[in-house]
Amino acid sequence: MTYQASTIEEIEKKPLRDVLRSVLIERKVLAIRLPDGAEVVIQPKVPLQPLPILNGHVPNGWKEAIKE
Repeated sequence: MTYQASTIEEIEKKPLRDVLRSVLIERKVLAIRLPDGAEVVIQPKVPLQPLPILNGHVPNGWKEAIKE
């Protein structure tokens, strides 16, 4: 992902929909600097891989074994 830093004044000139769409399509991290020096970072959510299906079983009595 690429990184882009902008000021709030630069971002205010663009429609919010366009800003969010460019972050998503261009797969970039957008850091917006506020007048007080704080930053807000917007980035696309990374899709999670599905969990694997494991072969096996849980033995009977496993709860009792934990309590002992």
